[in-house]
Amino acid sequence: VGAIFATGSLLPTELDDRALDALREFNEDGALEVLDQFGNSDLSHVQNKSAFLCGVMKTYREKNRQKAQGQLSAGSDASKGPDEAKIKALLDRSGYTLDITTGQRK
Repeated sequence: VGAIFATGSLLPTELDDRALDALREFNEDGALEVLDQFGNSDLSHVQNKSAFLCGVMKTYREKNRQKAQGQLSAGSDASKGPDEAKIKALLDRSGYTLDITTGQRK
């Protein structure tokens, strides 16, 4: 966590006790993997970084649960989703942002 704070992309006040307690429940390898994924994420559009970290932890737990149940094959790409480079290119071309208002979420 200290390394992420050192980058300046996250301030210590932006993580609440709930997120830190949830992170402490992971073993060392799991916590490092979660923090690595969190640290490599683009947090510029994230308003609630504690909730974002909790989401990363939830996704990590779900992937591990699926692996344990044999639902993910060893060769499959576990991170299905859009290609970030293509999204960035589209946003640059169109001038749109990834900002979502409260009204759009409903």
